[in-house]
Amino acid sequence: ADDAEAVRLNAAYALASAGAAGLSALAQDLRREAQASEPLATAKTPDNAHGTNPTAPVAAHALASATGGTAVAADLLDDGHWLVRAMAAGALGNMGLAATEVSDRLVASAADAHWWVRRNALEALGRVAELGDAALDRVTDCIDDEDYRVRRNAAIALRGTSRVTDHTVGALARMLNDDNRYNRFYAAEALRNVAPVAPEAQQVLLDYLFTSRWCPLTDSEDRY
Repeated sequence: ADDAEAVRLNAAYALASAGAAGLSALAQDLRREAQASEPLATAKTPDNAHGTNPTAPVAAHALASATGGTAVAADLLDDGHWLVRAMAAGALGNMGLAATEVSDRLVASAADAHWWVRRNALEALGRVAELGDAALDRVTDCIDDEDYRVRRNAAIALRGTSRVTDHTVGALARMLNDDNRYNRFYAAEALRNVAPVAPEAQQVLLDYLFTSRWCPLTDSEDRY
């Protein structure tokens, strides 16, 4: 809890190598940091109407590097505080392939009541070895999530999949009309990447690109 960030980081990584007692201390500190940072994470300004993106605490970084950190972070996915759950999912995302062993927990978190938990869980699922059946179903469902950040991470998570469901291409096709321009890009990118296993994705993408780019020079001053 030192004021100096470097001191906090060094202490956290020292705990990460201190065995079970160190991991327990990191879990407690993650809870403390999450609850303390909630006012900042939910603050809104004229330039940032959605609030600040919660910054991962040093405990989350340390857990991501610790032997046994996967199980500890996974248990925090059931915490009563939304920001603790979000930071735990973020830590698992930083573990990459190591989080594959708790992918079922991440699938459940991708349906969390809070959008930031869903967003982080989807980011973590996008980094596991391969999306299983339940994960693929959940990620596909999240393409239609009410929050644009959740939709975006769902599309990103589909970039590396080698399989699709009966609804994946249709969901991505709907996302091509998303209000958010970045989401439209990631939907197009996901369609391009799933085309080898879902040929219909290629036709959806070509129809979309042809419609939007057939004549980039046409405007209200030069229509013909």
